[in-house]
Amino acid sequence: MRLSKRIGFTLIELLVVIAIIGILISLLLPAVQKVREAANRAKCTNNLKQIALALHNYHDPNLRFPTAFKLLPTPDPTVPFPDAARYGASAFVLILPYLEQDNVYRRIDATKGALSTINMPAANPAYSTALPVFLCPSSPNASPTADYSEELARSFGNFNIEVHYPPGLIFGRTDYAPDAGMQAGLPGIDVNACASIIAQPPGVGVRITDVTDGSSNTLMVVEDGGRPAWYSSRGLVTSGPAIGTYQAGANGPAPQGGGAWADPLNYIATNGSDPSGSGIAAGGDFFGIPPAPWTCAMNCSNDSEIFAFHPGGCNVAMGDGSVRFMVNGVTMNQMAALLSRAGGEVIDFDW
Repeated sequence: MRLSKRIGFTLIELLVVIAIIGILISLLLPAVQKVREAANRAKCTNNLKQIALALHNYHDPNLRFPTAFKLLPTPDPTVPFPDAARYGASAFVLILPYLEQDNVYRRIDATKGALSTINMPAANPAYSTALPVFLCPSSPNASPTADYSEELARSFGNFNIEVHYPPGLIFGRTDYAPDAGMQAGLPGIDVNACASIIAQPPGVGVRITDVTDGSSNTLMVVEDGGRPAWYSSRGLVTSGPAIGTYQAGANGPAPQGGGAWADPLNYIATNGSDPSGSGIAAGGDFFGIPPAPWTCAMNCSNDSEIFAFHPGGCNVAMGDGSVRFMVNGVTMNQMAALLSRAGGEVIDFDW
C-alpha cells in the first residue's frame, strides 16, 4: 500500500514564516510612520501659511494687524459677566472672512463681546464649529471640538475675572496661537523690548512698518498643540508638582490661552518652561507660579508656550507670511530676538 505525500507546513515552518512577517512589519512601520508624519507636517505648514496670509489680508484694508483680541471701547451689556464685557472677538475670529469662512463669521457679531449671549453657544452654534485650518493633524488630541466651560473659566480667571458656564459648552479647538511676545524675567528680556506682531491689548494693532526687525525675522503665529489637554515633553500631564496653588490635573494648565479659536485669550506669551518636562511654565505670578526664570523656550509645555508634536521642532509662521520649521534647542534669548518686532537684535540662529 502506497502512502500519499503530505501537503502542508510543519509547526516550525509556520512559526518561521510568522517571524519573518513580523520582522518585515517592524522594518516597514517606522517608514510608514515617517511618511505619515511628513504628510501631517506638510498639512500643518499649509494651515499656518493660510493663517499668516489671512492676517496680512486683514492688514491690507485695516492698515494694521488685529490685536490678540478686540478690546471694546465700552462694556457690552449683553455679556453676563461685567468684568469680561470689554473682551471682544479673538484675532482668529477676525480673520475668518480671509480663510473662506464667511458663513461662520456672519453668525458672529464682532461688535459685541466675545462672551455676549448673542455669540455664545448654545444660542449661537458658530463657536462650536470645527475648522480644520486651525488643527494640526500631528496633535494627539483628535477631537476637533472640546467641552470648553472649565477652560474658559481658567483663561479669564488668570485676569481675576470670574466667568461660569455649565459643562457642555462646546468650542472648536485650535492647535495654533498668535504669540504676543516674551516677558521672561531674564536680563534684557521684557515685554516692551520683546513685543511681537500680534499685540496684546491695551496695545494697538501693529502696522507692517512697525516691524523694524524685518517681518521675515519675526514670529507671528506658532504651534501650541494639544490644548485644552496639558502636555509636556514627557507626554500627557495628569499629575505633577504643585507650585503655589497650581497643580497638575487640578487647576492646570491655567495661564492665558486654552486652545479654542473663538477664545479671546487663545493667544500666548512665551515665558519659558521647566526643562525637566514637568509641564510647568512661567506664569507671570498666576496661581503663585514665579514669573521666571524657566530656561526651556520650546517644546517643554503646551501651557501657553510654543509646543508641537512634530519630531525635532515646531512649525512657526513669520511676519512675512512664510512658515519655517524651528528646531529644538532655541535659547530663551534667541526666542526673545525672534519674537521681538523692533528689538534691533542680530538673529543668531540656524534654522
